[in-house]
Amino acid sequence: MGTQHPDSASKYISIREEASEAVDALTPAPDGLGLEEFMIDFEGKMTPYHQTADIAHQLINKNLMPGRDVWLTPRISNATEETVFRQIMALMSIIEADYDIMRSADQSGGIEEVVLPMVKGADDLINIRSRIADIFDLAHKEFGMTRDPNALQVIPLIEDIPNMLAFADFYREYHENCLAKGLTNRRLRFMIARSDSAMIYGLVAAVLAVRVMISDAAQLGDDLELVSAPIYGGGALPFRGHVRLENLPNLLNTFSGIKTVTIQSGMRYDHESGVAAETAAILKKELPGSVARRFTSEEKTLIKDILVRFATEYMSIFSQVAELACKLSEIVPGQRDRLTSRGPTGYARRAPDPSQVGRLIDDADLSARLKAIKMPTETAIPRAITYTASLYSVGVPPEFLGIGEGLAAIAEVHGQEGVDRLIDFYPALKSDIDFASRFLSLKVAARFFSPEFIASLRRSISLTQEHLKMSVLGRQDQAYETLLEIIEPLVRQILRGEALGLEDKALLKSCTVRLGKMRGSLG
Repeated sequence: MGTQHPDSASKYISIREEASEAVDALTPAPDGLGLEEFMIDFEGKMTPYHQTADIAHQLINKNLMPGRDVWLTPRISNATEETVFRQIMALMSIIEADYDIMRSADQSGGIEEVVLPMVKGADDLINIRSRIADIFDLAHKEFGMTRDPNALQVIPLIEDIPNMLAFADFYREYHENCLAKGLTNRRLRFMIARSDSAMIYGLVAAVLAVRVMISDAAQLGDDLELVSAPIYGGGALPFRGHVRLENLPNLLNTFSGIKTVTIQSGMRYDHESGVAAETAAILKKELPGSVARRFTSEEKTLIKDILVRFATEYMSIFSQVAELACKLSEIVPGQRDRLTSRGPTGYARRAPDPSQVGRLIDDADLSARLKAIKMPTETAIPRAITYTASLYSVGVPPEFLGIGEGLAAIAEVHGQEGVDRLIDFYPALKSDIDFASRFLSLKVAARFFSPEFIASLRRSISLTQEHLKMSVLGRQDQAYETLLEIIEPLVRQILRGEALGLEDKALLKSCTVRLGKMRGSLG
């Protein structure tokens, strides 16, 4: 699944270019990338509502029929996070596209599913199904289209760990409500947000939550007689999902059971020519046979215990790095046309309540620590791509935050067996840390963070090396570190609130793009 994430360092894509971008991605290789599905994104973006129909027209002209040869799957707005108006307009864009497909290709339908982001419970899904039914009634009255509200299915996108772990319960409630209203669900297809869960709870906690969610959904699918079809939403860097060609064996092993993988902008534009197409070809071959690992009750109890301990360590320092990431947002190129974070149509993330994670296990000390954590205000919560790019740009890959302390906590409570079990649950952990270590620079980081923070980071790295039995320091890419040092005075000038001259702006942007390309993604 191709997406419109703004995570490419080397390429800015305007809304005018997005239609042809989608068509190129869906065109079979070697002329295109050979992707099977493309997500047109209305969430937090200035995407024009006619884009869906525009892409459908261009595909039909290339004899690629939406709903038969390739799939268009819009991500609509969440009505409670943006506005009901924006959600309705996104749904109307689907009606427009389906109507045009019906007229030009003599085929009913074409767009079968929509992604609903930031789902927090059954009510979100029930409300959108009711709204879809209303839209289809209008389409039938005005255009003579099908009145079947089941023609457009909903893919819930889950972005925070408490809801990931509660997904099976609230999806069951939603499904039963649908049946009572005469609505159906053709399959149990859902989308997992690896980026947002990692940004708020840390790398290890996010990976473990995803694994439990996939396991629970597989069992739920059996219970409801629906095929479980998880979409793994991840970017190219380990913190955001580690979707890249050389990591596919780890990805398929760690997240067995996934049926779709996102190929985001960084993967398509910041890697060598042909890499995205090759990645897609391998995934098309491997994903249909991928089978979820079903965790036992004992395993899930241990996973949640490990998860909460890592999340506690990460969230304890999140506010410090999140504040800096927000200040550094100016150095991260905006590679898509997004909405502002404030205003009538604004789009912003809410700070989570750390105590919610504490409820996953029975540990009074951890619960007290989590309750005492002060999260950033809403205005200080960056977007995941900006957050990741900002921290990489000052020498601190976010993969390292809280890792060492989490490993030490696991070893203290569960001994070496606990660390070994963690590696069993997250077999790619050492590989992910090894990748990030190439872009770690304590020398540069020391110019942006307090001595106390750097001392804590050194301790964390030392603990990581001890418990994972691996080397982290001394693995740095020297060319990368040199670029970090070149832009360091300019970045500090921005942090002081001082404006940059035109030449300095050009240099900073050039170096930032180069750093992103060396990583294989902006963020």
